[in-house]
Amino acid sequence: MVLDERYLVERVTRGLYWLVHDHEKETYGDKARGAWTQVWSEMVETRAEDQLRQMAPSLFGGGRAFFTEEALQAAFPRTKNCDAGIDFGGDLVLAEVADNLLCRPQPGNSPVKVPPSRIFPVVVISGQYPVNPLTIRYINEQLTAEGHRPDGTVQPLTVMDLEELEGCHPLLQRKGRTLPQLLDAWRASPYRDAAFRNYLAHDIGGQELGRPADVQDALAESFEVIQRLLGTPGAWTRPGPTGH
Repeated sequence: MVLDERYLVERVTRGLYWLVHDHEKETYGDKARGAWTQVWSEMVETRAEDQLRQMAPSLFGGGRAFFTEEALQAAFPRTKNCDAGIDFGGDLVLAEVADNLLCRPQPGNSPVKVPPSRIFPVVVISGQYPVNPLTIRYINEQLTAEGHRPDGTVQPLTVMDLEELEGCHPLLQRKGRTLPQLLDAWRASPYRDAAFRNYLAHDIGGQELGRPADVQDALAESFEVIQRLLGTPGAWTRPGPTGH
């Protein structure tokens, strides 16, 4: 019995990880379990990069102000670099953190021409890690113990999942609010010590913004396949462009 759309989607996406994880371990051993874990993390990383790329500002002459780990490795070889980043001019949003981007001057092949005035480090989680005041405090304590402290240039770490990242996309498309603007507003809100989704629910709760086109198309295709397998044509129809 399917209770609702969100439950079904979470069951066959995030819930799939542990189902396959346990099956691979019990059936084929720990090596197979490790292989599945690696594939899952790469899949989530690819999806996060796709989402970030679509939210990056467009550049004159084509393309977007988005760069990948490979571009950073070319500019800063033999150092640890982040998975992806977006250049918003004075602000950078980085999926993980790259201190090299604060160096002056920047190498000629760096994806940014001058060091940013602010860096927003973001970790996109692939599992079901609970983000709440207790875990946020624990993360901050561990970062402090490692010597990493927000200093105005490097902003506090943001931990979000793919659903929260996806929620930022329609806000950009329909309200023009960029990731740095959303993160600034979250930090200034009463929900700054809670998960980012709490702020999004407070900020856009009750508004029908729809979902990004690529996500909506993938969901529509999946539900149509489910309809055919269940033999229930006509029981579900594609939502309109606004998500209704």
